[in-house]
Amino acid sequence: MVNLPDTIDRTPEYVKFIKDLKQFHDSKGTRLVAEPVLGGCRLDLYKIFRVVVAAGGFDEVTKNRGWKQVGNMFDLRSTCTNSAYILKGVYIRNLLGYEEEKVWNKTWNPPAELLGPHAHRASTLAGKAYRQTERKTRPKIKKPTTNTDTSAIINTIVNNHVTEKDRILFALQFGRESDVEWALNMIVQRSFECPEKIELNQTPLLLDILISMAETGLMQLATAYHAERLNSNILDIMSNDHSHHSNNGELGTVLKVLHILRNLSSVKEYTQILAHNRSVNNVILQSLEIAIMMGHVEIGRHSIDILENIAPNIHLASKEDPFLVSLYKLVSSHDRYLVIGSIRTLSWLSVQPTNHTCLVNSPVLEPIVQLLLADDEELVGTVVEYTLQYAKMSSESRSEVLKICNHGVYAMLIALLLTKSKYFSARFVQQESNTLLPNATKSASNQGQSKVIPRDGKLKDKFEVAERTSVVSLDDIYLLYEARFGLEKALKMKDFYTVIKIAFTPALSPQSVQQTPYPSPTIEGLDVCGIQMKTSILQDRPQVACQWNGCLRLFTDTFTLQTHVLCHHMVSTEEEKEYYCQWASCQGYALTREAFISHLQSHFFTNDYSQCTSPELSSSPSTPSSSSSVETMDHVDSNEAQGVALVVCHLLDLLSNDPDGAQHLKSFDKELNSVAESRPKLASRVWAIRSRY
Repeated sequence: MVNLPDTIDRTPEYVKFIKDLKQFHDSKGTRLVAEPVLGGCRLDLYKIFRVVVAAGGFDEVTKNRGWKQVGNMFDLRSTCTNSAYILKGVYIRNLLGYEEEKVWNKTWNPPAELLGPHAHRASTLAGKAYRQTERKTRPKIKKPTTNTDTSAIINTIVNNHVTEKDRILFALQFGRESDVEWALNMIVQRSFECPEKIELNQTPLLLDILISMAETGLMQLATAYHAERLNSNILDIMSNDHSHHSNNGELGTVLKVLHILRNLSSVKEYTQILAHNRSVNNVILQSLEIAIMMGHVEIGRHSIDILENIAPNIHLASKEDPFLVSLYKLVSSHDRYLVIGSIRTLSWLSVQPTNHTCLVNSPVLEPIVQLLLADDEELVGTVVEYTLQYAKMSSESRSEVLKICNHGVYAMLIALLLTKSKYFSARFVQQESNTLLPNATKSASNQGQSKVIPRDGKLKDKFEVAERTSVVSLDDIYLLYEARFGLEKALKMKDFYTVIKIAFTPALSPQSVQQTPYPSPTIEGLDVCGIQMKTSILQDRPQVACQWNGCLRLFTDTFTLQTHVLCHHMVSTEEEKEYYCQWASCQGYALTREAFISHLQSHFFTNDYSQCTSPELSSSPSTPSSSSSVETMDHVDSNEAQGVALVVCHLLDLLSNDPDGAQHLKSFDKELNSVAESRPKLASRVWAIRSRY
């Protein structure tokens, strides 16, 4: 037997393709010849398949008598005069069915000739009709001349007859690394600008491919992380940067897929498709697990956005459902975005009545309610909404809420009735009824976008035009944006993309064009090319110091500072179980944890030098202290109640229906009366609350 030279480029893509092709033939009961021989040369089926599909498929190549040109790329012997005939037969026997199902989404039933012992004779199905039914004719193309270069033929056919969607799907499945990157960037761009035009319900193959890529990337990230932890030593730590960079490819792919899924999940028609797809759910769970395990903020944020969008369509399996386990962990995350996202997702899960039995007896109810202390309007509003949705599920869940609502919690809730919301928009209630707002998420994002779009100039000032090779990712710019504007209603990434696109449109003035030799920045996929951060970017914000006796730590905002105080300084004495305050010169103390939390709030919300105030917000907080005196309010606000105050009013109304809740509220009768006088639009509901005790 003659040993033929190995002319096949056995890349990872080739190996994967042959493996998939063999599995396909096994499922059809046919046999694959992976390395057929023609003219003393081993034929590369992967290369043949790519060229034929790029040229429009088997039909187009056959109509235009292009098999001779396809064979030319193998430099066959001049004596091989029947190469076109044989090559066409090789394609029919090995690749045609795969093309039919994988590229054109048709069902391929193998002809009887391919099931017999002579399936791979050179003459089998090569020179005669191979179908019993007429094939659907595709558009005609200009017949190429015989002396035209093969690559020119392929380019002509591709440009005239293969849609962009076909090219993207082909590139994702069979393309080189650069082709896959191009395809992902195109889908990312489309998903940001017009996700509904991706037609996910008509292209299930696209979702399968994206999920497969995400699963592979996540597995590689997890494997690399565990291997590094298992073999960690001095040398590993020193070479940590190298291992980090070696995973950049997988991380980039995972982030792009998550961006795409997050954008698609914002389309109502796609939410059920994503929520009921087990593979999508597994990717979300794996992403959340990696985010928790590795502390990867971007992966966690994109995953929680997807989960929040599809949560109303998710049916939980039990109290130990993997989604619930992950969400409960994220509630105690150090990242504000993940905390708010996880709480909001729990609220959306309660929309499904079938989930109520899984959500009751929640281990995070009390920790979430304690976040009412935070000087963060959006977080407080999200906490109140979760508490309302939780209390509405059943009498059992309402009893749970009543048990943790002590005097201090009621005091904070009543103080919140006077809140004027600047950033938070209610998602689960509206003025006249307890029904869900149909477009709550959309209206909230639009409202936020209208307020934040003017800031794109401030954000843009942090960068300068640079060479095309200078690239900053959208995720990095988003983190900068969030750090710059703190608690002032950060946009979700999809709306932020619109703002960035406005900020970096190539509309520079003639003067600015003359001042820089570089072209205008452009957005490509998840990167802004042609910009770099200014060196003065860090000289932007002051920090707030912890005033606890003996503590010297600094924080970028009061939310982080408050978390620090609650976790590290709020410790009771062992003998008397009392809590002593050591904030600045304070000598106060409390007998219970709840009373001490209420006391701490008085420090966070006062304006003298010894107290902490947020550098991003005005001196008066958006969420007033529970210790502030409601009765001193002499201003009458005739505006419709919205935001935090609206949700709190619904919550107190619900709790007042229970005798225990009504009895607690009775001790705040004077404050409630003052609220009714100060906010006439809330008066009817406040009077209803007062009538129940």
